[in-house]
Amino acid sequence: MGRMDLHIGLVGEKEMIATESDLASFAGIIGADALSTHCVVLLIELAAREAIKGRLKEGKITLGTRLEKGFEILPLRYRFYIC
Repeated sequence: MGRMDLHIGLVGEKEMIATESDLASFAGIIGADALSTHCVVLLIELAAREAIKGRLKEGKITLGTRLEKGFEILPLRYRFYIC
């Protein structure tokens, strides 16, 4: 099962709306009322998983994310979309 059909340009999508528990301030970074880095990275990972769904051979996984650029501070209740 799965074809191992991986190439640059695959697209996966995930969306979330930030709540209080997703903010950096909730994790103890006082005054940082913006989406926490770990939430952003998780959303990126989930979108990447969607992009490769059904493309790996059975029993294979992929993991790892490389971040090269920063991102804007995203406020509470902002609809955050990764694709």
